[in-house]
Amino acid sequence: MSRSWKPHSRSRSGHPRGYGRGGHRDRDAKTPMELIASVSRSSGLEKDGDTLKDFKIQDDYLQFILKKVAQLSPLGIAERTDKRRNEEENVLILFSEPQCNTSRGLAPDRVYLSPGKLREGISSSNRQDAFTLKVYETSLFMAAIFDSQKQLNSIVPQLPSLHDSVSTTAHLISLVHYLTDQYPRQGVFQQHLDLLPSSFLPRGSEARKWITSVSASLRTHNYVKFAELTHPDAFSHFVVGEGDPSPSANDSAARLALQAVVDSLRRKSRDDTWSILRTSYREWSCQDGFDWTRTWLEKCLVLRSVSPHGQNMTAEQWLEGHAKDDHVRPREGIDGRWIVCKPR
Repeated sequence: MSRSWKPHSRSRSGHPRGYGRGGHRDRDAKTPMELIASVSRSSGLEKDGDTLKDFKIQDDYLQFILKKVAQLSPLGIAERTDKRRNEEENVLILFSEPQCNTSRGLAPDRVYLSPGKLREGISSSNRQDAFTLKVYETSLFMAAIFDSQKQLNSIVPQLPSLHDSVSTTAHLISLVHYLTDQYPRQGVFQQHLDLLPSSFLPRGSEARKWITSVSASLRTHNYVKFAELTHPDAFSHFVVGEGDPSPSANDSAARLALQAVVDSLRRKSRDDTWSILRTSYREWSCQDGFDWTRTWLEKCLVLRSVSPHGQNMTAEQWLEGHAKDDHVRPREGIDGRWIVCKPR
């Protein structure tokens, strides 16, 4: 028979038993990671409600999360089943725990994202060190890789409050996310960029030039320039450790996360580019001997994913799919020739 877990009782001082001086738990009084309560749900009053304020427990809890992350192999957008997305959300919940909250004026069926189960414990303990930074950046990277816009919206606003050690990659991810989340508006992106201290993305730096050029190409509908700027060759070198034959796990996650948010922005901008192309051209020739047309369409519409686990599409697949929406139609008698149906 398995031994049941019982919450620890409190001492006369009001502190949970099993804690040593300074709030640290004794090694023989560990709570199973799955059963550790969040600070917000317990308000620090329930038994073991302040467990995640303990630095050692925070360290162990992060390792617990990372082991669960390692069990998930990244999949492309098209391969994400409901079961897979649930598994990803379960991992992200360990960083950022959803909780129903009606006191904020939200409907009972709406979900309010708390600052995060682990991040919440860190904030409550006033911890400010390299571990704090690692937790915030790791949760950011995982949310980007898993394409969780809700989690990104929860994490990204908190990055500027951290110290100057926040990586360039993390700031670029947050800025690309703002471009995607607010597309086509760029007010929030520009506000966030202007508020960043110069030490984060110095004016004249390659990273700042890149992100401002990306935003400019979107504003001016320069889809060819946008395709070039969002190709991995244009931004992969901003990731620390890029080119290292044995990159750290965090560097690998940073690279995948930046690729993921760029891929998301490319998908978001695709429909606008398609509308422009439809008003600018009468037909396209994609038959044998016109490979350049196919290549050009695939580049303009950024149909090739920049993420190793993203979804690729050929020009023919795109045209065939949009023929169902009466955007184009095949020309009679000529295979590979497409007539453009103008927007009404």
